[in-house]
Amino acid sequence: MRTLFIAIALFTTTACLGQYLDPAGLGLRLLEELAVTEAEKAAKKTSNKYLLLAPTTAAEGFSRTKLNKRNQINYLKYRGMCNRYFNPLKKRACTNKFNFLKEAHTQVLTLVNKNTINQINQGVKELIGEKYIRITNIIQKELQEMKNESEKSYIQYILNK
Repeated sequence: MRTLFIAIALFTTTACLGQYLDPAGLGLRLLEELAVTEAEKAAKKTSNKYLLLAPTTAAEGFSRTKLNKRNQINYLKYRGMCNRYFNPLKKRACTNKFNFLKEAHTQVLTLVNKNTINQINQGVKELIGEKYIRITNIIQKELQEMKNESEKSYIQYILNK
């Protein structure tokens, strides 16, 4: 009788509380908890290392030369160069090329100054700055060549008179 009573009590206990007794799940939860604590320790360690490097990173950022995105080409220097041509076709071609180069530089400048929604890495910013400087130098070189050619054409016209 006693055994039957113990068996019935054990059966009802397991039937009622069986859904709460999950030894395999308990083991997995314990392993998960250990993994989470290890991940938290690693995250704290990494953040502490980043905090130690923050002053160095800030000093490095301040020591870099900032890209001056202002208009670096003095267009006043090249403004009257197309007036030296006496041939109206050459004068119009020179004016069109000058206006094209000026507008191209303005477009590149607006793209460089455009604020983005997403953060850009410092290396990518430096690459964009290098491309901008390279394009600006090409435009300035073209303008200087146009100015030299117009001066040469003007001098030849004066000498031929």
